[in-house]
Amino acid sequence: MKMPVAKALFKSDSYTEYRKMVSDLLRDERSTGNEQSAKLTNCSGLNQTRMSFLEKTIKIPEGIIQSLRSLKNEYIWLVIFEGWSLDAAQLLPVFNEMASESEGKVDLKIVLRDENEELMGLFLTNKERSIPKLIVINRETGGVLAYQ
Repeated sequence: MKMPVAKALFKSDSYTEYRKMVSDLLRDERSTGNEQSAKLTNCSGLNQTRMSFLEKTIKIPEGIIQSLRSLKNEYIWLVIFEGWSLDAAQLLPVFNEMASESEGKVDLKIVLRDENEELMGLFLTNKERSIPKLIVINRETGGVLAYQ
C-alpha cells in the first residue's frame, strides 16, 4: 500500500463520524477545508439537508445489492471529500447505502481533501484536485484497484 493511502486510512472517518464532524463545524459557522467563507458554510449546510433527505429516500436496485453481496473479496472504499462539495453530497449517501447493503464486503471510509494533500496528489483529474474521488482498495492486500 502506498504511504499516502495508508496514512489517509489511519485518519479516515466512517460516514457517521463524518456527518457528525460537519454538523459540529456548522454549529460554529464553519465548513471543512482550508478556505472558510459564508458561501462554503452555506453549501455545507445545504449538503447536510440534501444528505439527510437522500438517506431517507435512497433505494439501491436489487441487482446491485446482489452484486455487492457476491463480491469474492472485501474492499475499502476511500472517498476524498469536503463538506461544501455539492457534487460529492449527492454521491456520499449512495456510497454509504451501497456499503451497508454489501453485508461487510465494503467498508466506507472518508477523508478530507485539504487535510490529505499528498493523497489527493495521487488522484488528480486533469491536474486538478477535483472531488469526490472514490478509491477502491483490496482490504487483504492494501492495493489500490481502481479510482474514479
